[in-house]
Amino acid sequence: MFYLSEKSTAMKKLLLVFSCLFQISFAVAQNNFGIGTITPDASALLDLSATDKGFLPPRLTTTQKLAVPNPATGLLVFDITTNSFWYFNGIIWVEALCQQNTTGFIHYVGELYGGGIVVSVWKEGGTEHGLIASLTDLSNGIEWSNVTSIFIGTSAQNSIDGQANTNAIIFQPGHTSSGALLCDGYSGGGFNDWYLPALWELRDCFKSSFIVNNILGSLNGFKDDWYWSSNESTSNNNRAWQLSFAWFAVNENDKSEALRVRAVRRY
Repeated sequence: MFYLSEKSTAMKKLLLVFSCLFQISFAVAQNNFGIGTITPDASALLDLSATDKGFLPPRLTTTQKLAVPNPATGLLVFDITTNSFWYFNGIIWVEALCQQNTTGFIHYVGELYGGGIVVSVWKEGGTEHGLIASLTDLSNGIEWSNVTSIFIGTSAQNSIDGQANTNAIIFQPGHTSSGALLCDGYSGGGFNDWYLPALWELRDCFKSSFIVNNILGSLNGFKDDWYWSSNESTSNNNRAWQLSFAWFAVNENDKSEALRVRAVRRY
């Protein structure tokens, strides 16, 4: 009797296997298989077909997502903290499907775009513009300029135009190294128009740091430290303006001091 019972159990398992194979068709010739279809598309390794069901990927919190060890490029999860899909692009996690944009802007703060991450958006005459920060600091300590005792003047004192300031720093007589030069030579995303942000542009980076750091994580996000702006002091020839990301503090420092640098560009 025991033998027959064991045989009966084995038969049930075999029938279950055949039942699964009947529902999940495996196309050996195409080296792929389908669920809910007996003719999986030749271009797909897995072809899912249904009229009353959907695909349910792993659901993780943001903390759990960021803690996934050595994520593979293309790894897809649903983040239940942000209620959106995310994939790993080989460097960082990227939000794949965003909620409908009702702001009238094409791009948004925190979007990975233009070789970096968007930190502010605005419109001029109906045309959208934005400020993009590099995906990481270019230096954790570099001087504002090797030329520390000569006034550049108003061409390096524009609070909203870091590109103009950067050019003025680089082309000052005797210049060989600076945070501005580091940013100018950066080519993240294949773009070559990066520069050291002006003070108000750096302020926009600070204002977006909560969002940016949630996207880029602690490794590549802004640090609780001082960052150089491209603004020269208007009253002291050997000082320039800096901003603290630990607390929103702005003051002057000696040009020879080694501070953090993050490049920006506009679109």
